[in-house]
Amino acid sequence: MIIERPFYPHALWRMDKYDHSVYLTFDDGPIPEATPFILDVLDRFGVKAMFFMVADNVRKYPKLYQEVLRRGHKVGNHTYHHLGSFRHWALTYAVDVTKADALIQSPYFRPPHGWLRHTVYWWVKQNYRVVMWDLVTRDYSKWLTAEDVVYNVKHYARNGSIITFHDSLKSIDKLRTALPESLQWLTDQGYKFKVFPDDPADTHFRPSADTTRPTICHRPSPSNHLLPPGKVGGGHSIIVYVFIRPQQANSYRTKCFFHQVLCPLTRFLLMRNSQGWTSRRVHCTAISQMAG
Repeated sequence: MIIERPFYPHALWRMDKYDHSVYLTFDDGPIPEATPFILDVLDRFGVKAMFFMVADNVRKYPKLYQEVLRRGHKVGNHTYHHLGSFRHWALTYAVDVTKADALIQSPYFRPPHGWLRHTVYWWVKQNYRVVMWDLVTRDYSKWLTAEDVVYNVKHYARNGSIITFHDSLKSIDKLRTALPESLQWLTDQGYKFKVFPDDPADTHFRPSADTTRPTICHRPSPSNHLLPPGKVGGGHSIIVYVFIRPQQANSYRTKCFFHQVLCPLTRFLLMRNSQGWTSRRVHCTAISQMAG
C-alpha cells in the first residue's frame, strides 16, 4: 500500500507506531453467512473491532447491525452500494455515501477497494475520517488459502497496524480457520486490540508519533534528479508520454491508470522542495500510437 499513500495523505493508514497494539477492521458486511461467526470469535478472544458496513446490507439485516453494536463494536461507512469510485460520477458517489450515513451514522469512512477519485476524496475528507489500512489480509482472494491469510498477518502485523478482514461470502470459508489462528498469534505476541475513538480528531498524534505520512516520502526526493538545484518545481513541468494502442485508449483500465497512478505519481515527483511540501502543476500528455 506504500504506492497509494501519497495519493491520500490525510487518510489514516496506521496508528501509533510506538504502541504495541493493532486495530481490527471488517469490510462489506453485515451478512448472516459471515458476521455472526466473526462476532463469536471476537467475543471468545475479548476483542473489539470496527465494521465498515455496506448500508444496503444494513437495510437487509438490521438485526445483525444492532447485534454488532450490542456486542460493543463500532461501525464505519463503506458506501450504500459498495461503489467503486472510478466507475461512477463524483456526485453519484457522494449521494451514495450520504445515503449510507443515514443508516450507519459514523464519522469514519473507508472507500471500497481503497480507491477514490481525487475530487471525491476532497469531499469525503471534509466530512469523514478516511480510514485505509496498514495490512490487508487478502482473505477475499480465491488464490489464497486460510494458511496464506494467517501468513500475511504474522509477517506484516506491526505496532499500530490497521488490519483489514472481510465479513463476506468470498472470505468466510478462509476466516473460519484464519481468524481464530490470527487472533491467537497476535495475542501470543503481546499485541493489544484497540478500536478507533468516538471522536475522529483523537486519531491525530503528536508529530513524533504521526505515521500517516507515506514511508517513501522519507527518501530523497526524485525531483532533485530531474531539475536543477533551487529550481525544483519552480515553474517547470514534467511532460509524460505514454504510448498505448488506439483500441485501448478509452478502456476502463487505461482511465484508471491515468487518474489513479500516472497523474498522482508525476505530481508527487514535484511535491517536495527546500521550502517544504507544495503542490505543483504537472502536464500529463498521452499519445496513442500503434504498437509494433
